[in-house]
Amino acid sequence: MYRTNLLFLGDYVDRGIFSLEVCVFLFCLKLNYPRNVIMLRGNHESRAMTEHFTFRSEILQKFHDEEIYELFIRLFEAMPIAADVNGDYLCMHGGISPELEAKTDIENVNRFIEPPLKGFLCDLLWSDPMDDRDARKLKFGPNPQRECSVKFGLEPVKQILRTNNFISVIRAHQVQVDGYKMHRWGGHQAFPSVITVFSAPNYCGEYNNKGAVILIENDKMNIKQYKDVVHPFHLPQGMDLFKWSVPFLMEKIGDMMEHLMKKSRAHALASQESIEVTEDVQAILQQ
Repeated sequence: MYRTNLLFLGDYVDRGIFSLEVCVFLFCLKLNYPRNVIMLRGNHESRAMTEHFTFRSEILQKFHDEEIYELFIRLFEAMPIAADVNGDYLCMHGGISPELEAKTDIENVNRFIEPPLKGFLCDLLWSDPMDDRDARKLKFGPNPQRECSVKFGLEPVKQILRTNNFISVIRAHQVQVDGYKMHRWGGHQAFPSVITVFSAPNYCGEYNNKGAVILIENDKMNIKQYKDVVHPFHLPQGMDLFKWSVPFLMEKIGDMMEHLMKKSRAHALASQESIEVTEDVQAILQQ
């Protein structure tokens, strides 16, 4: 483990009922290997997204404590928003921005805030690459699917790579059927200027996509793909075992009490009949 550096590209929450467990596991990795584990911030690591989707309700359901949720928000706001891998790859969750020229621009941005709906920080978390045809013609364009940020093309990416001596931009943010996509805007023989990698297989239990991770070793890049596994068992509507079992227990306790009452009544009737028989015997003997 100490020889391996792990870089996560964000979006650890809001996509299932185990977001808390995912975060705790990754934070434990970070605490044990602080220099080897890097967790970037994704667009879902924000107050607006976690309140709109499921993470806030999950925390309140499991802890019943708003303060726990607020601590997570403070932690999310402290996460880095980009990473330089070996001086070769510029990595972030979303993509580049019209305001990005040098990597020092990223170092100077104030990330300890709720991401706005536009601007530099928003773009790093939210922007997407254009499709292949438009990417060769346009620099930047609107991003109607996200309702914020921008879409970016080949020319600004080339400019950033050239200025900062990077080989490629690696980002996440978009589900991919194969778990990754090489955006070969410079032609199929050229190294991809942008690579999208998506690590969640069968996203949201609906997409039937593969997951993938990028392995970089000795300046060589490989893609590892994997399929989803059976989802861990969970009770409906996030119930815990006690709440789920209470109606069942009450039913069984009711059945037991009814059985005891019937048995008690039967015993009482039997005793009454015994007394009546005894009295009859005594009356006959007296005669």
